[in-house]
Amino acid sequence: MSERSATDELREEHRSAILQMSQLEAALGSLAGSAQRAAAEVKSSIKARIESLRGHLFLHFRKEEEGLYPEVQRMVAEGAPRVDIMTQFFSQAADSDLTAHHLLRVRLREMQELAEGIERCTGEAGGRAPVGPVETLRSLVSTSFDLLTRHIEKEDGLVFPMIERLLEPAQMEAAAARMREISRQPA
Repeated sequence: MSERSATDELREEHRSAILQMSQLEAALGSLAGSAQRAAAEVKSSIKARIESLRGHLFLHFRKEEEGLYPEVQRMVAEGAPRVDIMTQFFSQAADSDLTAHHLLRVRLREMQELAEGIERCTGEAGGRAPVGPVETLRSLVSTSFDLLTRHIEKEDGLVFPMIERLLEPAQMEAAAARMREISRQPA
């Protein structure tokens, strides 16, 4: 078995996503009150931060959806011992997690589109970021941060501990191996 379990790796990615999202919020705060020259610098930083966060979370979601969760679903489908409570819980939790993944994917795409629009407008407005789109982006980042935080708290505090108790070491290693393969695939 590898040193880090599949759930350990996913938890580390959760911490990274929270850090990236908080840095994005801080950069947006700088954009709203910045001078013309600083606006251009922060604007490009925001776009890069969104692209980085988007890539990070899209890969992370794939690791959960295609790496870890199939192992749990297989165990539930086979009616393995110790899964009585997992069957109902996981079907509901998985639906909720997949919904959160979908919403966050949509919101990250919207953030990227807004950032690109701000970049275009800033060039047309002599370097000053337009207030309306910046406020819309700030609001979208804030609500997405809340959703991401709740989602992570549920997975780290409830879903992953249950998975760790129910999966055998070989099943966790199989999930970790699939996650490594997913990480090697092009985006």
